[in-house]
Amino acid sequence: MTAAVRKTISLPSDLARDAEETARAEGKTLSAVVRDALRQARAVRLRGELGGIVEPAEPLTVLADEPGNRIVECALAANAQLIVTGDRAMLALGEYRGIRVVSLSAYLD
Repeated sequence: MTAAVRKTISLPSDLARDAEETARAEGKTLSAVVRDALRQARAVRLRGELGGIVEPAEPLTVLADEPGNRIVECALAANAQLIVTGDRAMLALGEYRGIRVVSLSAYLD
């Protein structure tokens, strides 16, 4: 059994009041509101670091596993030139609609 980790976040009083009001208005706990805010802040930061989040236009079934299909869908939506992966089934594609699929070692060579 893993032990629970307790974290403490200190907020300025005006921000704490806003968070408490939001929690009451949304019927959530204060910790749920803070968690949501942190999750949203991480997503915004990732968008800035990665250049954006794509929404695939079409569902694909080119691979047997759904996670692999989602990766190919996103690569198409992002107009990617390359997918770097260790997934054998995906590597077996070699290329899909102009997107090359390579291993990490092939990419680094």
